[in-house]
Formats: sequence, C-alpha cells, structure tokens
Amino acid sequence: MQPIIARSGNARIGYNRGKGVSFMGRILGYCSIAAHLALGLFCLGLGLVGLLSGGEMDIDLLPVAPENTAAVLTASGLFALLAVFLALGKSSLARSLLVLWSLAVAAVVIAAFFRGGYRFDGAAALPAYAACLGASLLALLGSRLHWRRR
Repeated sequence: MQPIIARSGNARIGYNRGKGVSFMGRILGYCSIAAHLALGLFCLGLGLVGLLSGGEMDIDLLPVAPENTAAVLTASGLFALLAVFLALGKSSLARSLLVLWSLAVAAVVIAAFFRGGYRFDGAAALPAYAACLGASLLALLGSRLHWRRR
C-alpha cells in the first residue's frame, strides 16, 4: 500500500491526469482574471483622464512617448477588458487573448527593471518591484492554467 503523501491527486497546482485543470489551478485562473479586470479598468480610467485633460502623461514605467501615453493606456485598458470578457467563454482561442495580455504585462514589468529611464529609490523599492514581478508572473501562470481549462 502506498502512503498518502505519494499520491499527487487534486492537491497540486496545475493539471490532473485526464481531469483537466485542478481546483487550485482554477482558483489561480479566476484570480488572474480578477487581477487583469482591475488592471484593465485602471488603465482605461487613467487613459481616459489623460485623453480628456488633453495633456501629456509622463509615466516612466511605460516605453512610450509622453504625448502617446494616454492613447496607449486607453487602448491597453480596452484590450484587457476584451481579453477578460472573452476569457470567460468556452473557446480556447478566445481565452488565448488573456494569455497574450498577461504576457505583455509581465514583459513590461520585466523590461521596467532593465530600462535606463526608470530608477528605483534605493534598496527599499526592490521588494515592491519583486512583489509586482511575482504578481505578474503568477497572473501569467493563472491565465495559462485558465486557457488550458476543459
């Protein structure tokens, strides 16, 4: 008789043999959807404020020119909302937009660390960056697991 610890069953994050995504994978997928919904609404709101005010927005985190930042934030917010709402459907092709959005968010966070224009305020800001990086990678994993759902 095998010990209980040797069975991997439903306790792991990821895939079950022949049963689709595990319970924890589904929870992580829906948390990823909620996080990207909040991020999409934030980007859309910030972009609309920038467009309505007519001024330039200088956000060093984003690799765009200040005069285009509001339009890029609005477009990315709309794309995020579209990806989130399509991710709730049955088609894996529609759910792949959420994976692409998650990959873009993770790429921007990773690129922010290496860009010369964005600087941290010493070692105190490094844990905040690490938390943002970890959250974006966890959301990427969650969107990937949600994409794999059957």
